[in-house]
Amino acid sequence: MPDGKPPLGNAQPISPVIEDLPEGGFGWFLIRDLAKDVCYRRIGAENLLDLRLAIALNLQG
Repeated sequence: MPDGKPPLGNAQPISPVIEDLPEGGFGWFLIRDLAKDVCYRRIGAENLLDLRLAIALNLQG
Protein backbone atom coordinates (compact mmCIF):
# COMPACT_ATOMS: atom_id res chain seq x y z
CA MET A 1 0.00 0.00 0.00
CA PRO A 2 1.31 3.48 -0.75
CA ASP A 3 2.68 5.04 2.45
CA GLY A 4 1.41 1.99 4.37
CA LYS A 5 -2.17 3.28 4.29
CA PRO A 6 -5.20 2.09 2.33
CA PRO A 7 -6.52 4.55 -0.29
CA LEU A 8 -9.23 6.98 0.78
CA GLY A 9 -11.63 5.51 -1.75
CA ASN A 10 -13.34 8.73 -2.74
CA ALA A 11 -16.21 8.43 -5.19
CA GLN A 12 -15.15 9.38 -8.69
CA PRO A 13 -17.34 11.02 -11.29
CA ILE A 14 -18.45 8.45 -13.84
CA SER A 15 -20.04 8.65 -17.24
CA PRO A 16 -23.70 7.63 -17.60
CA VAL A 17 -22.74 5.84 -20.85
CA ILE A 18 -22.13 2.19 -19.93
CA GLU A 19 -19.45 1.74 -22.61
CA ASP A 20 -17.42 4.56 -21.00
CA LEU A 21 -17.42 3.12 -17.47
CA PRO A 22 -13.99 2.13 -16.15
CA GLU A 23 -13.41 -1.58 -15.57
CA GLY A 24 -12.15 -1.15 -12.03
CA GLY A 25 -11.50 1.41 -9.35
CA PHE A 26 -14.64 1.00 -7.23
CA GLY A 27 -13.29 -1.44 -4.64
CA TRP A 28 -11.92 0.99 -2.06
CA PHE A 29 -14.95 3.24 -2.40
CA LEU A 30 -17.24 0.27 -1.65
CA ILE A 31 -15.09 -0.91 1.26
CA ARG A 32 -15.02 2.56 2.81
CA ASP A 33 -18.74 3.04 2.19
CA LEU A 34 -19.78 -0.29 3.72
CA ALA A 35 -17.25 -0.63 6.55
CA LYS A 36 -17.55 1.22 9.83
CA ASP A 37 -13.80 0.90 10.50
CA VAL A 38 -10.92 -0.04 8.21
CA CYS A 39 -7.54 -0.93 9.66
CA TYR A 40 -4.56 -1.90 7.49
CA ARG A 41 -1.17 -2.98 8.77
CA ARG A 42 1.81 -4.87 7.47
CA ILE A 43 3.58 -7.36 9.73
CA GLY A 44 6.65 -8.88 8.12
CA ALA A 45 5.61 -10.15 4.70
CA GLU A 46 1.87 -10.17 5.55
CA ASN A 47 -0.71 -7.55 4.70
CA LEU A 48 -3.50 -7.49 7.28
CA LEU A 49 -6.80 -5.74 6.58
CA ASP A 50 -9.43 -5.62 9.31
CA LEU A 51 -12.94 -4.41 8.52
CA ARG A 52 -15.72 -3.73 11.00
CA LEU A 53 -19.13 -3.66 9.38
CA ALA A 54 -22.12 -1.85 10.81
CA ILE A 55 -25.05 -4.20 10.42
CA ALA A 56 -28.53 -4.07 11.86
CA LEU A 57 -29.99 -7.17 13.43
CA ASN A 58 -33.69 -7.90 13.40
CA LEU A 59 -34.23 -9.52 16.79
CA GLN A 60 -38.03 -9.53 16.60
CA GLY A 61 -38.08 -12.96 14.91
